[in-house]
Amino acid sequence: MARTPAIGRAIPRRDGRAKVTGQARYIDDLTLPGMLHGVTVRSPVARGIIHDIIYEAGVPWDEITVVTAADIPGRNVVALILEDQPYLADSHVNHVEEPILLLAHTDKHLIEEARRLVRFEILADGRAGPRRVVAELPGTVPDGIAFAADGSAVIACYRPDIVFRWRPDGPPELLAADIEGTGLAAPTNVLFHGPDLDTISVPNIGRWHVTTFRVEGLRGTPLWYPVAADLGY
Repeated sequence: MARTPAIGRAIPRRDGRAKVTGQARYIDDLTLPGMLHGVTVRSPVARGIIHDIIYEAGVPWDEITVVTAADIPGRNVVALILEDQPYLADSHVNHVEEPILLLAHTDKHLIEEARRLVRFEILADGRAGPRRVVAELPGTVPDGIAFAADGSAVIACYRPDIVFRWRPDGPPELLAADIEGTGLAAPTNVLFHGPDLDTISVPNIGRWHVTTFRVEGLRGTPLWYPVAADLGY
């Protein structure tokens, strides 16, 4: 029997029917006896010294497993090109979203609330203030962030397949979306690059490619990545 050419036709996704009918199962749907749900608590600032970790009231902390750098057996370092990236930050942080704590509990809703109740006293000696929420993106899984020269931020969301622009003085602006998950497919990191920092690239873990686009007038801001000597270590 002759095969129908695929070029020029919309090809049904193998998992499409299961997803749109609600039959597909995801990791969040699985329940096993004694299963723990874990979250990572990350640095809200780009660099600084961790002076204290504050566990605010609102959850039973005595029932929650807390893992810090002190609990890691052996060397606390990811073996990359340079050994400058710890598994969990200990005395200082070197970038936004650097992992500091791991939390675990059998109740996935409680552990998410606990994550929001952890506060770090990080006093960069360009000092940072307390952690605070600046944007809410309900129904999304934000994964990557890049800062623009005008003070806004570009946020890539792993789910659904969208890229937002957040502004401090207004609602989020949709920059890119792909309901079929092809051009954008589980986007992760996001970055500005090019001679004028006006090109945005987004890696896609769902289909293993990079999506690149521009937004008129939107440019990235250069970031400083400190080394130990810059922070006086």
